[in-house]
Amino acid sequence: MKRGAEILVRTCAGVAAGESVVVVTDQQRMAIAVALTDEIEAAGAVPSIVVPPPRSIDNEEPGPLVAAALLDADVVFLPVSLAMAHTRSVRDAIGAGARVLSMTAFTERMMREGGLFTVEAGFVTSIEGGEQARQLDDLLASQDDKWVYNLAQFAFGLNLDCVEFTGEMLNDEGIDGTVHIGIGTSANLGGTISAKTHFDAICREPTVWIDDEVVVRGGPRPAGHRVAR
Repeated sequence: MKRGAEILVRTCAGVAAGESVVVVTDQQRMAIAVALTDEIEAAGAVPSIVVPPPRSIDNEEPGPLVAAALLDADVVFLPVSLAMAHTRSVRDAIGAGARVLSMTAFTERMMREGGLFTVEAGFVTSIEGGEQARQLDDLLASQDDKWVYNLAQFAFGLNLDCVEFTGEMLNDEGIDGTVHIGIGTSANLGGTISAKTHFDAICREPTVWIDDEVVVRGGPRPAGHRVAR
């Protein structure tokens, strides 16, 4: 899991030497927490593993001692079985300047097999990762059509009434707070390319910058939540 920990610590969190880093976890995710702390130490930062008392539901507050540890941290990792990302403790830590990575229900397999879509000059140039990445790479290569790698679409989910992922593409790509990337045919979207396929991939919890301005952050919003646009 070292490679996965390296990506999380060095790339996603940008952990720097001398920073205070808190890893909140539970017994089910302890192996992931240990892998993270090894990489945090290698980056020259100071890690602490914190195990809150058992919680019964997602986003139940973790208790005052954990909250205090988060407030004092430069970086927080949350490899936990029950979500903490929407607690007051985490919100206060973010308000105090902490960089927080939510890793709810993260698995050891995800540490080993994360995916990477690389795009250059409007084309997908490489697909890396685990079994799903290999399946997609093989599927596209078998089409024998260079245009299946065309970056055809970058779209925002805007449906405020779609709040749960169902596995149905037309629902999931419309969920407010998500984005999806389409490759292949663009002719029906205002482009000029007709390829053997149009393939969409959804990002559940994106952060999107346009000209240095954040326009999407953090994924789908709760049911009934409305945001003025």
